[in-house]
Amino acid sequence: MNTTISAIGVDGGTTKTHLAAADATGQIICFNESGSTNAYASDDITENLVTLFEPIKNATIDLAVFTLAGWDFEKDQQKMRRQVEKALSACNISIKRAIYENDIFAVYYSGIGESHSGVAVASGSGVVGVAVNGKEKFRTTGFGYIAGEWGAGWELADYAIHLVCSSLLEREDYYPILIEKAFQYFNAATYEELVEAIIHKYSITYRGFFLREVYDAYLQHCPGAREVFEKANCELAKTIAALIKRLPQKNVPVILGGSVFKSIGVLPGLKERVKEMTRTNPEFRVIKSDPVWGALHWAARESGLAATAIKEKILVEIYPSPGA
Repeated sequence: MNTTISAIGVDGGTTKTHLAAADATGQIICFNESGSTNAYASDDITENLVTLFEPIKNATIDLAVFTLAGWDFEKDQQKMRRQVEKALSACNISIKRAIYENDIFAVYYSGIGESHSGVAVASGSGVVGVAVNGKEKFRTTGFGYIAGEWGAGWELADYAIHLVCSSLLEREDYYPILIEKAFQYFNAATYEELVEAIIHKYSITYRGFFLREVYDAYLQHCPGAREVFEKANCELAKTIAALIKRLPQKNVPVILGGSVFKSIGVLPGLKERVKEMTRTNPEFRVIKSDPVWGALHWAARESGLAATAIKEKILVEIYPSPGA
């Protein structure tokens, strides 16, 4: 591709990375996928980036927006940027202007529309949030419970597994629905088989997807599943409230992304908990589309491009304010 591309968006995550490109009219001209570009998950992400950039080899890019998981500490940013630039060079791609940020901004720009203030929180392999007020930005850590946050998908699922095992050991009330879900999901028939499967057979990612089964148990009125979501609501509401406090205007949209919200939606009771903690009544927006379209939307806003075709790719579920 020996041409000039007006804007590209790249959203890099732990499991996959997406690229989308637009021409001067705002029309989408390219979409591609490759593997992980999270610096914490992979020592060298160059090969995956070269695969990602293959469809736009030899191009000149006016503006590129990179929203990357792991774009946190300066030393990690420097390493990731070097590897991005190495991959661009290998593909003979020239970029006139580049913006780099954490992947939470892809969620934010997926849901913010045309306004300039809001809060975004993603829950997937981790929890990270951002509050934006014009050009002012405040980000929560995204580094897990010991750094101040809790509520990633695998943490919620692991808490449910803990309740199952504690129930089987008679340390908790007996949760038959949740126990049955765990036995089926992990292909176990006894406590010992369940623990062995969790420790030796299944990855943290696989354990994380057990959360969907926990939600099904919640819909069947399982008290153990309800306890999981009560704990999740408490922790995630703290993150959302901390971000809302950073903004002078309080009734801003709360945009939710990541695998947890994408698969479940707004967790039951979360809106009410946020309202109680912040004395605000925000609208919640759950991003159901790939975050790369948010990254490309950001690039279009920065470039003044028409974004109609890009916005059509962004799928948002609206959850009105409690009592609205």
